[in-house]
Amino acid sequence: MKKVLYLLITAGMLLVGCGTNGNKNLDLVSYDNAEIKSEIKKDDFHPKLPTEVPFKVEDAEASADPFNDKMVTVDFFGEGNHLSLTIFKGETSYQDDNEYEEVKIGEIKAKYRLNKADTKTLKWEENGISYNLGYLSQQSEEKVTKEELMAVAESFE
Repeated sequence: MKKVLYLLITAGMLLVGCGTNGNKNLDLVSYDNAEIKSEIKKDDFHPKLPTEVPFKVEDAEASADPFNDKMVTVDFFGEGNHLSLTIFKGETSYQDDNEYEEVKIGEIKAKYRLNKADTKTLKWEENGISYNLGYLSQQSEEKVTKEELMAVAESFE
């Protein structure tokens, strides 16, 4: 009887432990994107922006490409971290020979990759706008996981 009870307790602990790892709370911080959204808003270009990021944002900078009015870059800085978002109006058509993992952001198909420089990139298209979200690990103190980057993408509005 003691052996059976011991096995049941051990099995229960293993199941709880495994379940906790898969559902761990992601450490995201709320971000009010209203100011930066007003900076990049154009008459026919209304991209979404994150409302949560993996660190406290101390500064956000938006810059338009002087040679391409269909492209905007938004950089988020804080606590020694750098998250970069490049937004294109329309589909991107540049050549990219990198290998990506197919992932989903809600119902949207996306592509994820981790390069040799430990930069995590997540790409997707929604409503005629292409998004390229990158966490620049070499310019950051923290390590952000693939799941955290995907959670940032899910927070876009």
